[in-house]
Formats: sequence, C-alpha cells, structure tokens
Amino acid sequence: MVQSFPPPRPRPRPPPPPQRPHPRRRPPPPPSPRNKSRDGSDNPPLPIQKTGTSASSRRTLSHITLIVSLSLVTLFPFLTTYMSWCNAGNTSSTGLIATYSEAPVANKLAIIQQKNKLLAIDKRGGSSLPLPPEYVLNYTGHTTIWDKQSFPCYAGENTFGDSKPIQRGFIYTKPFKSASSTLSGIAIQTAINMAKRMKVQTPHCLVRWNHAQPKEKKYDALIKAESYLWTFLREPTKRTISHFFFDEVSRYKREPHDSLMKKYMMSPGRRYYYFNEFSLTSKYHAKAIPQILDMYDFIGIVERFDESLVVLKLLLGLEYQDILYLSAKSSGGYDDGVSYRKSSSLLGWDGGGKGKGTCVYIVPSFVSPGMKTWLESSTWKNHMSDQNALYAAAYQSLDRTIDKLGKELVAEQLVEFKRRLKIAQEICTNQTVFLCSDAGVRTPNEKSSCLAVDSGCGYDCYNNLTFD
Repeated sequence: MVQSFPPPRPRPRPPPPPQRPHPRRRPPPPPSPRNKSRDGSDNPPLPIQKTGTSASSRRTLSHITLIVSLSLVTLFPFLTTYMSWCNAGNTSSTGLIATYSEAPVANKLAIIQQKNKLLAIDKRGGSSLPLPPEYVLNYTGHTTIWDKQSFPCYAGENTFGDSKPIQRGFIYTKPFKSASSTLSGIAIQTAINMAKRMKVQTPHCLVRWNHAQPKEKKYDALIKAESYLWTFLREPTKRTISHFFFDEVSRYKREPHDSLMKKYMMSPGRRYYYFNEFSLTSKYHAKAIPQILDMYDFIGIVERFDESLVVLKLLLGLEYQDILYLSAKSSGGYDDGVSYRKSSSLLGWDGGGKGKGTCVYIVPSFVSPGMKTWLESSTWKNHMSDQNALYAAAYQSLDRTIDKLGKELVAEQLVEFKRRLKIAQEICTNQTVFLCSDAGVRTPNEKSSCLAVDSGCGYDCYNNLTFD
C-alpha cells in the first residue's frame, strides 16, 4: 500500500520593507483648509506623482533645446531654398530628387535655374566692372589708338543674310557669347540708317555680320580705305564659362559637373579661341596681337558695352539712334534655336532659317566653390594667358582712344546715350515681338519685330522715337 502525503504548504512571503521617502521629494502636506478639494469637501487632493529628473539631465535637455533652436534659425534660409527647389522641380510628395544626376532634364534645368539665384555670376553684355582684371593693369605689350574714319557706305544687296566675302563695307566679326546678336543688330541698323543719310540706292549699305574665321572671309583682301572691320571682346574666362553653359548645358542638356567643365575649358579650341577668330596667321598666341590690332579698325569691350558704343559713334560720326538696342538674348531667357541641327544632337533645326526652330532655355552660368578656386590657379591663368593679353591690349587701346577723343566728351555723350537708351527700352520692350517669348514660345521670323533672325529687334520702335 502506497502511503500518500499532503502537499507542502507554501511558505508565507515576508512583508515588504517600509517605503522610505525619497530624499529629494517632499512628503504630501497634511490636510488643511487650503488643501480642500475643488468641490469644497475636506478631502485633500491626491498628491501629484512627479517623474522628476536629475539636475544634470535637465541641463542636458536645455542644452539640446538651445542647439536645435540655433540650428533651425541658421538653416532657415537654406530650408526655404530647399523647399523652393522642391516646388520648382515638380517633385512628388516623397520629397526633393535625391541627386542632380537622377533628375529628368526638365527638373535639372529647374534646379539649376533656382540654384543660380545664389550662384549666378554671368551677366550679359553691358555690365561694367569697377576695376579691370589685374592682368589688364599689368599688361605692358602692344596697344593702339583707333582713329576717326568716314563711314564706308556702298550699295549692298537687297536682302540681308548674305555671307560671301567682300572687300569693302561695314564688317562686324561675331565671337560667340560676346553680345554678338545684339551687336549684329547694331551693325544692320547702322547700315540701314547710313544708306538713307547718304542716299544710297539700296535699302542698306554693304554690311556683314558673321561667325567666321578671317581666312574664310578673306579679310586679308579688304581694301583698308573702303572698309571698316570691327568687333567686341568679352573677358576671356567669363566668355568661356558662358560658352560652356550655352553649348554643353543648354543645347546638349549635359550636367555641369566640374570635371566636364574643366575638360571643355582646357581644350586647345578654348585656349586660342580669340586668335582663331581674329588672326590671319597661324600664330595663335600673343605674338599675333600687333597684327590683330592693326587689322581691325575698332575693338570694343563687352564689360564696357555702352561706353564702347559711344566711342564707335564718335569714330564713325554716327547718331544715337544707330547704337540703340534691346538685348537679343540673355542667360535665363531663350535662344531662337535657328542654328540647332538634329544630326548634331542639337535641338530644333528649322530647315534653313524659316522660323521653325525650337526655343531653347539658356541656363544661367555659375561656378562651384571648387571651380572658383581652380579658376584662380596658375594652371588656368597660364592656359588663358595669351587671350588675356589680347583682351588687355584691346582694353588699354580703348582707354588710349578715349584719351584722344577727350574723356569729358565721351563721358558727356555716354550720359546722354544712357538717357535715351533707358527711354527706348522702357517704351519698346513691351511693343517688340521677339523670336522667343518669355515662356519660350517660338514666333515665326516674318512675324517678329527683328531685322534679321534675332538681331535688331525693336528697331522700328526706337528708331522713330523723339528724345527732346
């Protein structure tokens, strides 16, 4: 027989130790008239259970709060710009596109457009520098003084646009991204006005305005006494940067990485660009400067745009109406797209200038902090030294010419010209039909207010204004 035993009894638990008051907490106060409940009874309100923190924790929390507040205040402008980029880029609700390389073309251009509000450095022709670049001040090479001449007005063709070489006439050489479309308009309207004054039997005097090399246009065959060859130079580094954004970024829709920008700017074609455009010899370096200055009858400076136009007026005996202008195109605007071929991965080739081109947004130029440092390096300065010397020679030649004409006379006429120019631009800008609207809509050539493609826009308006 198996003996059974009762289950063992559980041992009683020891009573809990008495609770000791927290050394940093005050015990609840005894009941008193001041501690009556809200209903007026004598029952005291329950004590509030605090989850107190130590003094060091509270100080740490205060420091964190202060740091976050200061960070938000400091980053507020950048956060605002960030949000504007989100809106400009048409991004989804998930936020801004992660990187520039992941963005579609339309968003890339919008991002760049917003980015340039902070980084834009490129201002189209007419802006003036407070002081010339240091290399201009240090230049001690060949310069010249442009002389007064009579305007060479000879019977021209009945239509504009002929580019075949000529031996006499009014000839403007167009370097890219040097206010060349605006200056082409000045060349055309001057040829029209002078034909009327000199009673030539054609609509305009013989005139040329071409992107061309001197050898192609046979400038060596020009009759010096019957021709006037002129051009404008833009500061070489600024011109090269603008050309990069116009070609590679705006036309080809390439990303403006520093590596691509350096590769473009360091090519031989960029290093000797001005010499390739202006020199008749194979000397694409500073030794060709005397030949260029002697061949040209006038070279203006884009950074001294209006002042150079006034000097041109005085040298040729022109009128103020001859040099008035509306800017043909500018960064942040649109190019008419006439010269873009699809076969070259460009946009909107119009089949021969018949007004079917596609307007192309001109992405404003900018440089990153890294590129800005690189542009100040000896590598870049040595690369551009020959072009800088040509620019410095033209800059100082303009100064010498102004000295000969009389600084007071030039200053007086510059003030008057700026007065008329302001009136003309205020009145005529809204009345002029450009090839591309502010929204990028292309206007057929025959319906625009331009003399030839995108040049001389607004001429019929400002040429008939009275300024007295």
